[in-house]
Amino acid sequence: MGDGAGAVVGLLLRPWIGQWINRFGPRATWLVGQAGFAFGSIGNLALDDLSPMIYVLRSCLVLGAAIVFASSVTYITQIAPPARRTEAIGLIGAGGFLGMLLGPVLGDIQNF
Repeated sequence: MGDGAGAVVGLLLRPWIGQWINRFGPRATWLVGQAGFAFGSIGNLALDDLSPMIYVLRSCLVLGAAIVFASSVTYITQIAPPARRTEAIGLIGAGGFLGMLLGPVLGDIQNF
């Protein structure tokens, strides 16, 4: 249920994410998204029971990720030369996907 609540919040706030990017710029909203993602991640460490706070923190996590994704694609689109734009978007997508694949595996390794 926590994942579903976070996804619904992320979906409902999508129209405003675009407006925030237009108003404040992709770099500033990227930082706000990182802060929301960090708050949701670190806040989950403080939970010791299943309470409504898990929905709030999961929503922060999912919304932060949505803001980061939208801001990063917008930023790359703005700075990449038109002839290399597709390549730049593909690289940032591949880098994020690689991090999502390797991050949990590296986190599970206990004997570093």
